Parts: sequence; C-alpha cells; structure tokens
Amino acid sequence: MNRRSNQKEREIAPEIVKGFQSTSGDDFQLNTITFLKNAAQYYPEVEIVSRNFDGSPFRYTYHAAHQRVKKLANALKRLGIGPGDRVGVMEWNTHRFYELYVAVSGIGAVLVQFNPRIASVDRAYVINHSGVRFIFITELMIPLLEPVANTLGRVEGYGVITDSQPGQITTNLHPVHDYEQLLAKEMAEFDWPMIDETSAFSACYTSGTTGNPKGGYYSHRCIYLHAMTAAANFSVTMNDVMMQTVPMLEYIRSLPEKTDFTGLRMASGATEPSLALMKGFQELGGIEIIHAYGATETAPIVTANFLKPSLAGISQEEKWELKKKQGIPVAGLDFKVVDMKGKEVPHDGVTVGELLIRGPWITAAYHNDPRNAESFVDGYWKSGDAGTADRNGYLKISDRFKDLIKSGGEWISSIDLENAIMAHPEMTAKSFTPTAFSGAAIFSGSVRGTASPFTNGARTSSSGWLQHQRPGGGKLPFLPQQGPRGGGGGHAR
Repeated sequence: MNRRSNQKEREIAPEIVKGFQSTSGDDFQLNTITFLKNAAQYYPEVEIVSRNFDGSPFRYTYHAAHQRVKKLANALKRLGIGPGDRVGVMEWNTHRFYELYVAVSGIGAVLVQFNPRIASVDRAYVINHSGVRFIFITELMIPLLEPVANTLGRVEGYGVITDSQPGQITTNLHPVHDYEQLLAKEMAEFDWPMIDETSAFSACYTSGTTGNPKGGYYSHRCIYLHAMTAAANFSVTMNDVMMQTVPMLEYIRSLPEKTDFTGLRMASGATEPSLALMKGFQELGGIEIIHAYGATETAPIVTANFLKPSLAGISQEEKWELKKKQGIPVAGLDFKVVDMKGKEVPHDGVTVGELLIRGPWITAAYHNDPRNAESFVDGYWKSGDAGTADRNGYLKISDRFKDLIKSGGEWISSIDLENAIMAHPEMTAKSFTPTAFSGAAIFSGSVRGTASPFTNGARTSSSGWLQHQRPGGGKLPFLPQQGPRGGGGGHAR
C-alpha cells in the first residue's frame, strides 16, 4: 500500500498530547496471532467445531489448529508471500478459512476477504484495487471467479480449497495449487515474527451499493482491542461456547423435545431484530437477544444493548421498548449525532441526525479512495445512518438516510414500519417498497394463508403504531405480495 497516501488520509486525526514517559512494555506489539498461540499453549485440548462442505461436523483442538496454521505459514513463505502482501480469500466459514485468517496475518501479510454475493465487476475491482498477489478459493466458488480471471493483472496463482482428489478439478484458473497438498509438504514449526501493530492484518470492502466498493484495512491493534472489548461487553469467558448462526425461532419451536437454553445469549447485528422475534426467543426458555450495531467500517461493534442498573426499576413494557434500540456505545469509542450542518443534536430520543463515530477500531480512511473527503470529518467516520440518542445514552438507528420516508412533512423509519408489520400474527414474509402515493408510503406483504388484500385490522394493528406514524391518522395502503429477502437476510426494500 502507498504509505504516503495513507499518511495524508490520516491527517484528520486529532492532535495528540505527549505526557511523561511510561515504563510499560509499549514496544511489545498487539498481534492477532497472539490469541491462537495462547490458546494452543494453555488450552491445547479445547475443541474448535465447524462443518465441512457436505454438512458433516469437523472437530480439532487448538493444538491441532496451531500445527496446521504453522504449516500454512511455511507454505505461504514458499509461495513468495511476505509482509505487506495481500492474499485474497473466497471461502465459507470453515476451519480452513480460520487457518488462513490466522496464518496470513501472522506472517505480516494482509488477508483480503471477498464477498461472494457482489457482482463480478465489483469482485474484479476489489481484487485489482487491493493489489492481491495470490487467491485461495473454495472449489464451490471457482465459477464466480473464472469469468474475470483474465482481468486480474497482479494475481500470480490460486490455492484451491477442496475435499476432492488432486486432478479432479477442471478450471481455467492458472497456476493452481491444492490447499491440503501445500500443507502436507511443510513442517509444523514456525517462528512467528513480531509485527508492527499498526500494520494491516485484514481488509474488507463494502458491498458497492453507492459506486465502487470501498476498502477498510484493519490493523492488528484494531482487531486486538476490538476482540478484547467484545469479550468484555458480551461477558465471554473460557466457560462459554460461541457459534455463528442465523435466527431459527420457528425451527426451534418445532422440535419435539425442548432444549434447555439456560444461559444462552444471542448477539444480533445487521438487520434490526423485531420485537416479536426477541419476545419469541424469550418465551422459548429465557433466551436473551443482545441487540448490537456496527458496520464494515467499525470492525464491527459500536454499541451493545444491556439494561443499565439505574433503569432496573422501569416496567417490563418499557424494557422491551428499550431493547429495540441499538444500545450504548462500548468503551473506547467516541460518537455523536449531528444535523445536516454538522451540529450535534440534543440527546432527547427524538431529534434525528447522522451518526458519526471514531475510535481505535473505526476506519479512519478508505484505502486509496477519492471519496474520503465526503466520508470522514474531523477524524469521525460518517456512517450515513440516521438515528437518535436518548438521555440515558441509548442509540436508536432510524434508517439509512437514503431509506427514510418523507410523509406529510415528517421523517418515518422504514425499519420501524417493517418491524411493526412483522409483529402482526397473520403476516408472513414481506417486501417493503416506499412509493409516492398521495403523501403516504406503500408497503407490500402477504397475509398468512390468503392472497386477499389486508383487512383494516391488519392495516391498523401493532398497537396503533402505523396509525400514529401516518400524519392525520389515516390508513396506509397495503398491496399483498410475497417479497424477497436481501443479501444480508433482511426483507428487501
């Protein structure tokens, strides 16, 4: 990466005051490989569980993982990959992705994550813009890369992740190396270097919905501090088991034998969980959904929703209303909500503004991107999210500014409308499309078991919320339609 251009991009950072010299070991760098080294040395018997391509479980210990990661580090060096080089990865969340995640950053290189859901032209842009030299790709995603392979000028080779026998894969990618064969040739011994903690360890690009994808390059320091903060805020200890999954409320309800969910906590990000979903999990056995907020640019945690001890006395209904908010910013971050002129709005839970964030794991500039001037101000990342902050510090994201609905001179949140509609017992999947219609917003959805237009009851349900949001108290027109879901799992707008 161009060090000089990155320095210019970071000139917006606030002035740093130098105090008295400490005697701490500040030269000991925060490196991502530290976590696996510690786990392999002191918890070598603890298992990591994932799934193979065929759905079967894959289990190995931290010790076994570290042995394979050291072999991979040797293989990367043999391929000519070194500090600062970018290595692309297109793989599902398997044990091999984990190995690449740790090994690539552990030798000082940068793992560039590729989103399989973006368009081919955007994928080619990300690969070329990041300067990737080598790509590891699962056999299942090769068809997504082959159409643009001849446009990737800097890529020197490919590592195919597969359970097939060598020689069984036919592809026009060249040259190709088998992932498992690369590891099989190496020794499980590696002397991990100490890397400058401000060096990038990984990169992730935005989806490109507003022009070319934008690249955030996360430093070792960034993700180290983020990991420690996440563990502290979600009370993660050595006694916990963590799993990434999607909401399975209806599936769990259908199980013939009820599972004991004592102590289960679910951290939910991306699409805002509806109140109906949160109450549903609570009724299943006390499952707590912890509402959180973040983005690609925030690594991702910005807020987490926990009930402050000072609010323990509020009613149960007030507690549920509070859980709909994104929560309180975690320690270490600085955020503010500003109006169109950049002036901070009052924390009254009503006044809407744009959320601005800065901190040690918040992107301070996009890599080599002309849109930096419009995306950052005074060291803050401009999120593009519209929201409010209340007097207790809780943040509520109303919408993306581009998705807010103007009706009767008022701004209405499409997220709140969506969740209000979802709460109706007769509703199934919906598609939400704000449309100009006599000053109102048209939303479409489907009524469970019928193709008929919604009844007046369906239009005015959800505790009168829809009526309240329609200026003058009129009804919002609804059109029945089974709608698609977006790439992030939410209902398409």
